This record gives sequence, C-alpha cells and structure tokens, in this order.
Amino acid sequence: MLDVFVRLAPAAPSGDTVAEVIRWAPGGADPSAPRHQVVTLFGEASVRHLAWAVAAATRGAIDERLWRVRGDGSAAADGARLAPDQVASDAALLLASHERPLRRLVAELGRHGTSPESMLARGIRLPLDFSLDDAPDDDGVLAGLREAYGADVTEEPQEDELAA
Repeated sequence: MLDVFVRLAPAAPSGDTVAEVIRWAPGGADPSAPRHQVVTLFGEASVRHLAWAVAAATRGAIDERLWRVRGDGSAAADGARLAPDQVASDAALLLASHERPLRRLVAELGRHGTSPESMLARGIRLPLDFSLDDAPDDDGVLAGLREAYGADVTEEPQEDELAA
C-alpha cells in the first residue's frame, strides 16, 4: 500500500520544477511495511504532474530523497536521474489503474487554490495500491485491454498480415 499526501504550492523553488516528492517507509527495509510519499505540486494542480511525481518516487529507492520533477517529465534527486520517457511510461501504468482517484484529488486541490489562506499544509491523503514491481508486462496489459473491450482472449494471437 502506498499512502500519498498531496499539497499545492503557488511557486516552485526553480522555474522548471512542476513537482517535488519524497518517499519513505517507516518500517525500514521491510517490504510489507506501508510506504509513504509527500507530493508538492507547484502552480496549477495537474493530473499529469501528480502521476509523474508518484511514478518518479516509486521508481527510486525508499531512501528519503527529494525528487524534483521538471516540466519535460524528467526527474532528479541527489545525482540520480530518470529520463522523461521512463517517468511517462511509469505514470501511464499508474493512470491506467488509478486515473479516477487521481483526477478527484486534483479537482479537490483546485477547489482550495494556492492562496496562503487556503494552502493545504498537511495535504490530501490518497491511498494507492500501486507498485512498479507488480506492473504487468506488455502482453498482460494487452490481454487486459482485449478482455475489457470484449475480445475473445482464448484464441491464439493472429499474425498481422500487413506487418508480415
């Protein structure tokens, strides 16, 4: 289980930072211990930026590093770097399974605004059942999509005549 606390701030410490996130597990290295992330979104609340931040911290080690997510989708923390395509890919997995609660949270943040009087100091809690370790492979994702859209997944895959 991943507990994400999200808050909104009016301005980033540097011009190209769209989010900052820190991740830790209070139980130490115990893999069954709950994991926590605190995400600060800067400026307007964005589902994309929230997904990038959660994905970046999830990809990184549980070591209390502060990840800074930039507007191009890249992330960096103490010399560690994640490329924009890696962050985008991980964020897509997160959105595929948790888009509705992420959108709800961003809408709630938008209602509060970024004025000092309405700042959410503690953030809004969003529990997520998300881990990149449990992410299905490409074939698993495709099979899930076919099943969701009513395709018969018991058939053997057909070779694409145009691709051959």
